[in-house]
Amino acid sequence: MASDVRYQLLVKGEPDNSLTHEATLIEVSQHADAPSTFHIKFADDICDGQPRLADDPRLKPSPDDPTISVLAVVDNATSCLVHGIITNRKVHGSQGGPGSYVEIFGQERRKILDREYKTTTHEGTASEIAEGILSAEFDFDGATTTIDYREDDVVLAQTGTDHEFVTQLAAKNNFRFWVDYTVDTNPFTGKVKISETAHFKPSPERPPDSGPSLSLPIQLAPSDDTTLTINTGDNCSNILNYDLTSNSEAINQVPTAQRIDTDDATVDDTSNIEPTDDPLNKVGQPGQVRSCRLVTAGSLEEALVQNQAAVNDASWTVKLQVDTTVHALNGVVQPHQFVKLSGAGTHADGKYFVEAVVHHIDVVDHKMSISLTSNSLGD
Repeated sequence: MASDVRYQLLVKGEPDNSLTHEATLIEVSQHADAPSTFHIKFADDICDGQPRLADDPRLKPSPDDPTISVLAVVDNATSCLVHGIITNRKVHGSQGGPGSYVEIFGQERRKILDREYKTTTHEGTASEIAEGILSAEFDFDGATTTIDYREDDVVLAQTGTDHEFVTQLAAKNNFRFWVDYTVDTNPFTGKVKISETAHFKPSPERPPDSGPSLSLPIQLAPSDDTTLTINTGDNCSNILNYDLTSNSEAINQVPTAQRIDTDDATVDDTSNIEPTDDPLNKVGQPGQVRSCRLVTAGSLEEALVQNQAAVNDASWTVKLQVDTTVHALNGVVQPHQFVKLSGAGTHADGKYFVEAVVHHIDVVDHKMSISLTSNSLGD
């Protein structure tokens, strides 16, 4: 059990104790493949005949995009749940003041990449193109891709926002695009620095030299630091309930073919692509074939990479939903981590990848609804 759990709101990177104390509800939704969002509710009242927070500039969207950060400190270990900007707000006023509140809604800062529609072309590899876009706003961490788009061959077209384009580019290359944070506190001044890193690479991690490999098996090396337990019989269970679903009819093979000529119906270089992710647990996908045809444009190399990404993604068919609390788990769970489940029976017990976490923080508790996935079962 966690012995000391605290929370801090930052405004423009500075701790704001008054807003932290006024917050009655904090909800943060984190995702492995989508932007994190937040919703914070503040109690309001009447002061000198006017609402105290309704016109507070700290709680308004503005052109300079001031940041809001939510920090959770569990036994002196600090986690940044979200570092973003306000996109919407709601003001509720009650006669006399009591019962009034202000709510703000926002997204992490990758939202600024999703504002401007663009029609343009890019040259270079997908990883080079992603780095060029993302490094303007974030520290960049990316794996290397192999397909090179050049003017004398084929350039890569963008029709949409930078956020849409990079997200699609990641998916086509068997990668993910996400942003996470590092929190540094100056022990002398108490100032807090939030460093943002944009990742453009596989998650779960794959061998660093494999890139979007079509032949190397993917060695998953999960951390076993966090174990979710239920039915321990000693009052030490740390989850309240779970829901497990699995799909035995998911696609596990994609036949790929290259058309020889645009005016010719014949095809060549036919091959079958199968998942390359090693099973996390004992029982992987069914041995019987479940196949479909995916149609892609471009070269054979592009088709192979995109089909490999699709069939790998389809192999993660086991879904686990777990409810717990920070106090029960003695820590914060965030996307891209690996955890273990224990006490649910050999069929369900095993390792899982964290896809999403919804944090619900109020004056009573910090609840976490955790969405997990696996490409195999325990028995």
